[in-house]
Amino acid sequence: MERQFIEEKIEQMTSLEDKHILKELLQQVLGEIVEYQKKEYEKIRNSLEEELLIEENEYSLLSAIVSREKYSTVDSWLHPVIEGDDKPVKIDWSLVKLSLRAGMEANVGKVFLKLPLQEVKKMIEEPPEFPAVIHTSERDLQAKVELSFAGEYLDKLQEIKDAFGKNEIRWRPVIDAYFLRFFDLNIVECIDKIEDNEELLSMEPQYGKYQEHILENHILLWNLDLQKRKTMGFPVPQMDQKKYRFSFEIEKEAGAYLVLLQEDEYVVRKEHKLEIYSPNSSMHDWQCYNFEKKQLYVSAISLPILDNTIRETFSNRMARFTGNTIRTKAEIERMMQELQLEKYLQLDGMKILDVKEDMPETDTIIVTENYNSMLSRKPVLMLQFSGRAKESWLEADVMKYVLEVVQNSYYEFQVKGILL
Repeated sequence: MERQFIEEKIEQMTSLEDKHILKELLQQVLGEIVEYQKKEYEKIRNSLEEELLIEENEYSLLSAIVSREKYSTVDSWLHPVIEGDDKPVKIDWSLVKLSLRAGMEANVGKVFLKLPLQEVKKMIEEPPEFPAVIHTSERDLQAKVELSFAGEYLDKLQEIKDAFGKNEIRWRPVIDAYFLRFFDLNIVECIDKIEDNEELLSMEPQYGKYQEHILENHILLWNLDLQKRKTMGFPVPQMDQKKYRFSFEIEKEAGAYLVLLQEDEYVVRKEHKLEIYSPNSSMHDWQCYNFEKKQLYVSAISLPILDNTIRETFSNRMARFTGNTIRTKAEIERMMQELQLEKYLQLDGMKILDVKEDMPETDTIIVTENYNSMLSRKPVLMLQFSGRAKESWLEADVMKYVLEVVQNSYYEFQVKGILL
């Protein structure tokens, strides 16, 4: 109705002066509208770009292995996974003597195994035993040692995974190879009798064919710095009368934090500030992990730094943002390119198999950690890889990581992989 009225008024205009005024009015009004539309469009465009440019790598988890003696020369952005792991190991041989004479086993350190994933899994299930020689003040004693899986490293990784969930941050799979390969070295039996006057001095395991694959006196590092943070001011009671708000500032350049939360607690992230809501009203320090950024060069580390950093390109961000994937070999190759794993694996092919079809030997197939009974009824997407890593014992672990990432996108298949 208003449009028709305006059109009638324009048609009734006969004066050039009226038409000139209308022209200026239209230029001013339409010009403002056009400018407003441009600004709103730019806002929408910038908002979309910011959404696409969300730092996928803000919470990247990296791990590394280093000799305990050389840890002091490693850049400060890497920290021991287990607090105190960097301290020199001192074995109380008098306590070892008492344990062995009482028929108990005694721990004398940890070792790291540079062995393929399947072999490590077998050693976790069936801890291997090796002969050893115990040097005493009087003679050499024959003994047996056992390698048992050191689960505290995986426990720390699980703690971080749980913290991601409680902080409402999306968890991405990680390459957990180094977390799986630490074993406790225990003396389980001294074959020769230990005399009262003998003083135990040292022990020498005889690993045989495994000798070249074992690293002693090494520690596991990651890019997480455990901190204690004090809140600003006093806790603020909330409207629900059940929770209290705590807050502390965070530095702009170090904004990736995970707060270790208890039950019924949650965190809200704001610019340069974290707000924690808790039913506990008492003032206390908050434990949180800060994710340090990866440095280009790290001295004193011979094994690769394993990480889940994503190569940031616009096409990769757009694919993740839209959630649309085309089920082709090229798409999986794009995902591998995004994961930056070219130096470890090459994708040679892919097959879609019916669940009932014959599979190769189960020892050669790697499945994801997400494998469950629901997936077992779906067709198999079998990815075929060839290894190209300098440290070939890492290839199956890297492949498992790739399969977990692919499985998160290809939910209509059970994703498996094989090294050709």
